[in-house]
Amino acid sequence: MAHPQCCTFAPILNPSYGAGQVEEFGGITTYTSGSSDSKRAILLIADVFGYSAPNLRNLADKCAAAGYFVVVPDFLHGDPFDHSGDRTFVEWVNDHPVAGIIVEAKLVIEALKCKGVSKIGCASFCWSAQAAMGLTTPDYIQALVLLHPAFISVDDVLAVKVPIEILGAENDAVTPQATIIQFEAALEANHQVDYYVKIYPGVEHGWTVRYDTNDKEAVKKAEEAHKDMLNWFAKYLASSSLSNVGGKALDFMYTPTTPGKGQAMWPTRFEDYGYGDDQILRSRVMMLEANQRGMKIMLAAIFIVCMFSLLATIIPKL
Repeated sequence: MAHPQCCTFAPILNPSYGAGQVEEFGGITTYTSGSSDSKRAILLIADVFGYSAPNLRNLADKCAAAGYFVVVPDFLHGDPFDHSGDRTFVEWVNDHPVAGIIVEAKLVIEALKCKGVSKIGCASFCWSAQAAMGLTTPDYIQALVLLHPAFISVDDVLAVKVPIEILGAENDAVTPQATIIQFEAALEANHQVDYYVKIYPGVEHGWTVRYDTNDKEAVKKAEEAHKDMLNWFAKYLASSSLSNVGGKALDFMYTPTTPGKGQAMWPTRFEDYGYGDDQILRSRVMMLEANQRGMKIMLAAIFIVCMFSLLATIIPKL
C-alpha cells in the first residue's frame, strides 16, 4: 500500500498553466518550455498528480530559463490520481504500469534526439522514480535527479549508469532518512557513478512540487532543491564529455539512529505488468533505435567516402 504522504497536498490542476505550451511530442501530449533549438534538454516525470500541476510547470519554466528545452509529458494520459475517485491508489497504479511509462519516455527521448538535442537530463518525483530508473543508461539520458523518490531499492540505485542526485526529506515516511543513507552508502561502496545525496531539514515527502506558494518558508525550501537539481544538470549536461566514474558523496545533514531498508514496492519488468504480449510499444522503440543506428552508420559511410575522394584528389598531385 502507498503511504498517505504520496498523495497529500494535491495541487489544483490547470492544463493551460505556464509560460510554455502543450503540444504533441514523441506521440504524447506534452507541456514544453524553452527554446526548441537548445541542444540540452530536461525530461520531467511528474508525480501521481500529473503534468498539469502548476508548481511542476513553474519548475519546468525555471529550467527553461536556464537554457534547457524542457518536456513534461502526460504519461498518465489525462488520468492523474484523484482522492475523490472510486479507485484505490493501488488500483490506480495498476492502470498506469511503470513499464509502459518507460517505453513512452524512450519515445520522447528519441524525439528529442531527432531535434538535435545532444544532452538530456531526467528528474522524477515520488512515484515516478521507478520510471526514471528505466532510462538510466548513457544511451538515453546523461544525468538523473530523484526528488523524494518512492518505492525504489538499493539494487535499483546501483543499476544506474549515469551521474545520480538523490534529494530526500527529513520527515519522509515513504522513503525515510535511513533508506536515503543506505542509497548513499551503496553508491559510495560501488564507486561506479558520480553521485550527490542530500537530506533537507524540516520538510516532508513531496516538498519540491507540492507546496503552498503563499508559504514563504515552503517556497524557500522547494527552491533550494530546485537549485541543487539545476546545479547537477549544469555539471553534467553542459560539458562536452561525460565522466561518470568514481563518485563522491555529499555530506548528510542528519544521521539515522536505526538502519533503514529500501524495498521496491512494485516490479518493473514488462512481464510483471502483462506487457509480454503487447509488442506495439516495444516495436516503436526498437524501430526508432534502429533508425538512429542506421543514421549513424550512414553518416560514418558518407564520411569515409568523402575522405577517400579527398585522398584520391590529393595523392596524384603529390
